[in-house]
Amino acid sequence: PSGYESLERSSESREWSIFHSGRAAVLVGQGVRACVNKRWCRRVGVDSAGVDAIAVEVAGMGIRRPVLMVSVYRDSTENGLEALDYLRSLLLQMTGITVIVGGDLNIHASALGARMNREGGDGFDHLVSDLEDNGGGCLDTGEPTFVGRPASLKPITPSCIDGTLFRSSDKNPIEVVDWSVGEQAHSDHRTMYFTVQEVSATDDS
Repeated sequence: PSGYESLERSSESREWSIFHSGRAAVLVGQGVRACVNKRWCRRVGVDSAGVDAIAVEVAGMGIRRPVLMVSVYRDSTENGLEALDYLRSLLLQMTGITVIVGGDLNIHASALGARMNREGGDGFDHLVSDLEDNGGGCLDTGEPTFVGRPASLKPITPSCIDGTLFRSSDKNPIEVVDWSVGEQAHSDHRTMYFTVQEVSATDDS
């Protein structure tokens, strides 16, 4: 794949880098080591995955071994089955590294909090079930993530179409906790927050 860009910017108070592919991006702050993993990057019109995706291996800030952070955007007009195939391969085949995926999936599934599954919803729920059997899962609590723009004249029904998925590696187990949604930030979606922490080694006794 080609066309994945890195922009570096700085200010007096903070430094950060943006890695992006189409409408998906990962922002990395100061003190975090980062490297793009092109194997899992995708671009609508370039690849056949039906999503824009940027995959960045990060470490630092208390995380000693790399974690693959993947930002995904799926336009509602793109093939939902192709997007699910990409997510399933990414999350279940990458066994040597912990993977966290977040993004605007435009999927209505009960695992995200939808009242009724629509196209791709059943497949998404099956993926979450498989993740739960393999040291992972879906972090969403059912809180709406899409709320529309405040200035919009068109009535919007808040919905749960954004997802945060993860699968922890046996070699480097992690916990992803404290998932929550915040306010809107220059978007018609609410910001999703979560905390990543390594699991401390304990005795079996």
